Amino acid sequence: MKTVANVEKHNVIIPNERRYYLREIAETVRSYHRRAEQQVEVARRLFQIEGAIEAAKERGEAEDVIRALETLKADYEAKLTPESKRILATWEETKAKICGKTIGHESAR
Repeated sequence: MKTVANVEKHNVIIPNERRYYLREIAETVRSYHRRAEQQVEVARRLFQIEGAIEAAKERGEAEDVIRALETLKADYEAKLTPESKRILATWEETKAKICGKTIGHESAR
């Protein structure tokens, strides 16, 4: 019987103390993806609101309409994390770097 018990112990792929390790990793990744998707949605709305503000100003809409849109914009800006704000603030620069690298690789071929 002792041999059987030893064999069973050797067949354990993940030790008991690490039993939930993969589950914790998976939940961490899922949580990150949920937060990232939420931030994407906030940024998308913010971009739409900025477009609405620009269009309202171009049409000469009343100041109260523009103020209401700017208040809405501020509400959405407050929902962004500091990291998301940094990414959005440097987006054009990041995009230019990526496009420059892509163009550079294509022209080298």
